[in-house]
Amino acid sequence: MKLLTGNDLPTGDVVWWTGSDWSRHVEDACDVGDHGEAVAHAEEGARRVNNPYVIDATPTPEGPRPAHIK
Repeated sequence: MKLLTGNDLPTGDVVWWTGSDWSRHVEDACDVGDHGEAVAHAEEGARRVNNPYVIDATPTPEGPRPAHIK
């Protein structure tokens, strides 16, 4: 499982890609699979998020669990 994360431009908060928008809650994150870099590039170019990057995660009953965070 791959998640896309970054920082919200106005607040600097950590945010997670949901498949259509950004959420401050990791449990809302979706698996971006092989498309994470393309989404990151588009979202950063649209100035909706700062420094997006793809990370590994493990699915759990409570939602995805990131393997690490920078």
